[in-house]
Amino acid sequence: MVAALKRGEVVNYPSLLEMQRISRFPDELQFIEISSEGQTEAILGFAEGPLTCYLHELSFPTRFGVGDMHVAGAWDERSFAVRVRTPKYVKALTQFHKAIRAGKVVFAGTFFRRPDVRLRGVILANTDYLNAEDRDAIERAQKEYESRLRLQARDESMLIYQEMRRRMPKRLDVGHIWAVWADKEESGVLYAYNPGYRLPAEYYGPYTKDELLQWAAAGASYLLKPSVRKAS
Repeated sequence: MVAALKRGEVVNYPSLLEMQRISRFPDELQFIEISSEGQTEAILGFAEGPLTCYLHELSFPTRFGVGDMHVAGAWDERSFAVRVRTPKYVKALTQFHKAIRAGKVVFAGTFFRRPDVRLRGVILANTDYLNAEDRDAIERAQKEYESRLRLQARDESMLIYQEMRRRMPKRLDVGHIWAVWADKEESGVLYAYNPGYRLPAEYYGPYTKDELLQWAAAGASYLLKPSVRKAS
């Protein structure tokens, strides 16, 4: 995609939402219902062994304020599981498992926000229940994704870094350079700059390619300031 953009070709951008969709399911993805103390429970998870082996790690909260009293979860670098109880929650988890199998669930961390809920970790969402706010967030994320690809196609930061190293005294460390759009219209590319602690340059900038190279050629002998501030 980036290579095609560099060649000036017209491209069809992939759908960010489709890229986040769960479409393949390992054999270790399990869903079971059990009866515990006369109450129906359900567990959905990914593990090498039976999920019932993890019941001691999936203990429900015992006091209010810690979390939902009917939902428990646990994970490590190789497995995860969610355990619920009561008919309401078992039904919801059952439907979610079916949605996963039907290809309706996506990794939603790039767009899913709820002002009244604190969300952390990996976020999965059933696309059947996305609201208008979610759809707007997806559209914004898609535009940002496409913009990042176009910026990558025009990014010369590595070449600039290498040329600055060649021009500057070897005792000086160049620092870190990254590309940013000059404005919302993407009319040009500027370069943000982190000079570290030893070099006389304003942090971020951003700077033009020529500003950075001329400063490097002068041995960083003057305070580098951007001639044009990036449009907000």
